Amino acid sequence: MEIAQIQERIEQGQRVEDYETVRVRKDSVRIKVSLIMCPIRNATGEILGVAAIGRESTELKQAEKSTAGSEIRPSLYPAA
Repeated sequence: MEIAQIQERIEQGQRVEDYETVRVRKDSVRIKVSLIMCPIRNATGEILGVAAIGRESTELKQAEKSTAGSEIRPSLYPAA
């Protein structure tokens, strides 16, 4: 999703969930980040800004890749 699309959705009052992006930490390491963004409204409903919550998802994505090929298969032998 492009920044312009995100901005448009926020301006329409919609929430943007699970936006995946890559950021660079202070130590120059690239990390994957999952963002949730929500419009902030005043008492009359006018959008004043955006609240964003980000969490690092690098380890989660690596775990998903390592378990992608593994699956639980039924045993050929009945449990005793």
